[in-house]
Formats: sequence, structure tokens, C-alpha cells
Amino acid sequence: MNVNEKDMPTINISIRDYYHGIDNTKIASGGESIICTLGEDEKLYKFFIDPRNPELTIDMPANKIRKVQALYKMHPKYMTTPTALISIGSCVVGYEMPRFLDSTTFYKAGLSLPEKIEALSKTRDILKYFATLGITYGDIKSNNILIDSNGNISFCDVDNVQVKTYPIDLVVEFLKLFSEKYGKIDENADAYMHNIFTLQQLGFPNSTPTYHEIVKTVESGIYPKGFEKESYPIFESMKTPENFNGEYIIQYVKK
Repeated sequence: MNVNEKDMPTINISIRDYYHGIDNTKIASGGESIICTLGEDEKLYKFFIDPRNPELTIDMPANKIRKVQALYKMHPKYMTTPTALISIGSCVVGYEMPRFLDSTTFYKAGLSLPEKIEALSKTRDILKYFATLGITYGDIKSNNILIDSNGNISFCDVDNVQVKTYPIDLVVEFLKLFSEKYGKIDENADAYMHNIFTLQQLGFPNSTPTYHEIVKTVESGIYPKGFEKESYPIFESMKTPENFNGEYIIQYVKK
């Protein structure tokens, strides 16, 4: 895919630098990508791989390139906004993004109950802000939310979001189940996923259930404790996603 460098910078690296990076500076990997530092302190580099052969370099999917370019132009707050594309010769293989050295994931942050409630309220507000820009985040989970020492929050893994007409590439299981019944993926999908995440963090004392267990509980009509009665219509609408009312339950958590 041709890339207009006037729209977004492109950093060209050698195949040797690429393999040195993934072999020696890798800090994370998933089903479709590897994240490494290439020896930089304040930057991260995401390279796309063939899930069947992680050693094989592949072109960054065209839909992801378009989304990364759109996010670069928009430069939304509260996310690890891409700063440049990475190419090997004429092939775009990934992108550069900021590294927040003072941040850790929601999962590892060790938040107290009041801190969790505050963080969940902040993430709700951020998702509503994303919606005003035509962004649906989708995969809302503790490993995709970064928190720094001052409580500031950012979302990462941004190439898989939906940006206006550019769809999510990999739709996670519970978002897929919701969208099949609801009929589409939009800002209400984020509200639904955030509610599931909120229930995982607050709704089941002394345990951290899976999303599957939470969905089964909600669909059975059991309202988790810890929420005001004003939340009950939301739970009721979540039983049948096609009727979901798009509201967030975090506003009704008991203090």
C-alpha cells in the first residue's frame, strides 16, 4: 500500500534492524504482533507477524494503516497515538508509538476499591469522548488500559479500534456476540463492554470472573450486588443485547 509521507512520517529500517529488534528488545507479543523497543527508551514499535509463523515479517494490513493514519491526523487524547509508520523497503510492517514509562496496566496497578471506581469512571468518560470523534474502542479489558502514578489513564492497542468507516480487525468473542444481536458495533458496544469490565472489577467480591461467567450471570437475571437500584434497567437491557439501552452502570455503584 502506498503511504503519503506528508500525512504521516515513515521510518525505514533494515531487515537486520527488524530481526535484531524482535530478537533482543521484544517486550510483548500476541496473536498478530510483536512489540519491541529497538533500543529506545521513550518509543515502542509494533510489528505485524504471521500467526502461523511468528518469524515471518508481513505487511501491516491496509485497514490498520488507514486507521493509524486517521488517528495520527486526529491525535485524540487518552491513547497511545501512533507517531510514525515503520517500513522495510517499500513494505509497511508496523508503527511507532509513545512509551509511557511511568504507566502500568489496570491489571497490574494494584488499585484499591475507591481507586478502581475512580478509574472506571474515568475510562467511561474517555470512551464517551472517543465516541464524539467517531472512535469505538471495542476490546475493553484490564491489559489495554494504562494508568500512571498520578491516576492518568490512556488506552493502548489502538490499531484494532473502529475509526469512523474503518472497522475493527479482530472482534473479540463477547463483542462479537453482542454485535450479532445488537446489529452493529458503535458507542453502545463500548458501553456494554465497559459494563462487563466494571462487573468483573466490582460486582463479584473476592473473585475475578471471566467475561463468559459475567455474561451468563447477567443473562440469567441475577443482578450483582454493589449497585444502586437505578442500575436494574441497564442489567435488564443487557440480558438481551438487541435491547441494550447504551447506559453505563459505573454511575450507579454504591459508594
